[in-house]
Amino acid sequence: MTKKLLIAAAMMTSGLFVSATDASASSPQLSVPAPAKQEVQAPVGANFDCGALNTSQLTELQAKTTSTGLRDLAKKCDQQAEDYELKANDALSANKSADVSFLREKAANAYMNVAVFTNSSLFKN
Repeated sequence: MTKKLLIAAAMMTSGLFVSATDASASSPQLSVPAPAKQEVQAPVGANFDCGALNTSQLTELQAKTTSTGLRDLAKKCDQQAEDYELKANDALSANKSADVSFLREKAANAYMNVAVFTNSSLFKN
């Protein structure tokens, strides 16, 4: 009995709740509370760079942004990818191969994020 109380206390302090309809039950039923959703619109400000997002930033944006915001992000990323491609073509004309590689990588990342944000917006409530 003491072991069950310790387990129940540990679960309650960790955010899990025991539904104790029967104290003598051999296995308590657990229910995990749903996390509070705090969705935000997309951060499409002047400093937002679709070609430089890391995995944790992508995950956070997918979790916290509304479906409309995700579609806005996809549009912003598509525009930035096109801009990177134009800059890469200019760098190619100027024989700046290091810049071409860097800009094409940024364009590829931005295009990948277009797909990520578009796909995420389809499954968002």
